[in-house]
Amino acid sequence: MKRISIVYRNEENSLVMQHLEAVIHSVFRDSAELRGIYISRLKPGEQVDADVYLLSDRRLIFDLREHAVSMHNVVFMDRSILRSSLGEIRAIPPGSEVLIVNDTRDTAEETAVMLYGLGVDHVRFTLFDPENPDGHDGVRYAITPAEPALVPSHIPHVIDCGYREISFETMMEIERLLGANDPEITSRLVDYGMKIIEPARTSAANYLNRFLREKLLDEYLYYSEDVTFAVNDAGEVVFFNQKAASLFGFRHDRRILLREHIPEELLTLLYSADNILKAACTLNETHYTLDKKSFLSAERSIGFTVNMRDEMSIVNSETVLSNALKKSGLVARYRFSDIMYTSEVMKRTVRRAQIVAGTDHTVLILGESGVGKEIFAQAIHNASGRKDRPFLGVNCASIPESLLESELFGYEEGAFTGARKHGRAGLFERARGGTIFLDEIGDIRPQMQASLLRVLQEKQIMRVGGSQVIDIDVRVVAATNRNLPEKVQSGEFRDDLYYRLNVMQITIPPLRRRKADIRPLFDYFLENSRPLPTQAMYEKMQRHSWPGNVRELENCALYFKTFHTLPETVSEDAGVREDPQGLPSQARIDIAILRIISDSNAVGRGIGRTRIQYLLESGHITVSDIQLRKRLAHLNQRGFIEIHKGRRGATITPAGLQYLAENATL
Repeated sequence: MKRISIVYRNEENSLVMQHLEAVIHSVFRDSAELRGIYISRLKPGEQVDADVYLLSDRRLIFDLREHAVSMHNVVFMDRSILRSSLGEIRAIPPGSEVLIVNDTRDTAEETAVMLYGLGVDHVRFTLFDPENPDGHDGVRYAITPAEPALVPSHIPHVIDCGYREISFETMMEIERLLGANDPEITSRLVDYGMKIIEPARTSAANYLNRFLREKLLDEYLYYSEDVTFAVNDAGEVVFFNQKAASLFGFRHDRRILLREHIPEELLTLLYSADNILKAACTLNETHYTLDKKSFLSAERSIGFTVNMRDEMSIVNSETVLSNALKKSGLVARYRFSDIMYTSEVMKRTVRRAQIVAGTDHTVLILGESGVGKEIFAQAIHNASGRKDRPFLGVNCASIPESLLESELFGYEEGAFTGARKHGRAGLFERARGGTIFLDEIGDIRPQMQASLLRVLQEKQIMRVGGSQVIDIDVRVVAATNRNLPEKVQSGEFRDDLYYRLNVMQITIPPLRRRKADIRPLFDYFLENSRPLPTQAMYEKMQRHSWPGNVRELENCALYFKTFHTLPETVSEDAGVREDPQGLPSQARIDIAILRIISDSNAVGRGIGRTRIQYLLESGHITVSDIQLRKRLAHLNQRGFIEIHKGRRGATITPAGLQYLAENATL
């Protein structure tokens, strides 16, 4: 049995000695024999043999040299206090004078040094000398380690922090010298460390971190539902968990050769490749997926790990994941059955989308603002093989370009000011195995277009500020109300990205081209509210061009439920004047464009085409990019506007202002 010799100067303070020995025994128990050595009682030349010499006072090292068999296993006993005492000490008002009281001035000094080392620096310490106890009349606070009887009686506030404890680092060093490789000792030592105060030292922190890692391995791997084991280069099983022991009959009390415990078919599979991912195998009529990971050192194999998961565990995990995703909101709510329509054009559109949903290809959904592109995207996801995995959507136009990349691809710690510690996974990572919906894809800038192209081509991402390539398995559904072929032609959108996105195209018709759906949709939005619109009101709805599409129709129904009449833009056809095809007249579009440019010029700014198009749509006038280009060119030719390069954009001329005044009623 290993031996610990606690070295004292003499036999004074027997209660302290008993306490110290009890502390050591509480951690190491019967793994080591404890023995007290008193230097004052040793004869000249007398030898004391021990595995650990624990010195209660550093100055005893000079006396011990004559009696120790070896000086390589000497440990100096550093002291600490219980964590429960620190709160009282911290509560002493800052700047106060505090008397440190112990049985000698030297031990009082040791206590003060210990407290300073523990970070108690908000008060001033004065040392008490039992041989000269006077001279502390103005002191109101005292700290003593189990010597309250020595504290001068006039001091009103006395903190007895109990016997000074053995520091955690001292106990760690004892464990090291004993060579104690016992999980129970480690666990008791960690429990002890939680009770006392320690300075911020790396070794103690590393010990606790190592303990946590070992506990994690024990709890996570050993009791895992997966079959897990590790094999060295000699074919010996060097680690196995509970499931592996049950399946293969592994035992801790004997040498385990892999070839003697597993079937030949499985052995052949394991040695068929260095690394294996999701291979199928069957044992005892149970189906498993198997992963193997090999490890190399100096380009030589040193072994491999194996993880096997049975099919029921996979099903249960996916069920738990699905429920968790539903609770977190990372799911698609809408299905094709939620899309209301009676028109033939919508029947064809929905049928096309249902066919596309059965594939795993990238989808591009086209349509004006408000037609329901995200509803179609969610329905496609819910009709696909990915329906039990996450669905995440992002509006590319609503996020600043500087943030969009980190939102989509994630970032590493320190990638930019304000980045979270440990970084953050982006939407592509969080949507792993599912679908990501990129709305308003036509508005992203060229740099982001290049990044998305790499994702679609390589099925890989790299976090902002990172260097590791991450494989992803995500279906991309994109949507836009822009005319992408025109943007490709003008150089605003990459042609290679367009063709990567435009694998499966779905165009949702605007409401003005599916007027058979207006009445059933309006009635649905009323939610059985009464009264219903009159026939004349329904006819006005049929004549309206619905530039805001289904979203505008829903708002119209909400307005009717509140006021029992239609909005003026619908009832008086005031939103736009229609041509025979139900589109805004060119004259009205020209007037709207001139008003927008005039308003912008009035505050000292020019305005670009993109902003003009946005403001037109806000006023329920929908035009394509090419239509807007033609109208701007027409107004420029007539001398109503001037078009400048760069940020100055378009400005209205005096002739344009006059034309605008003459047509103020339009």
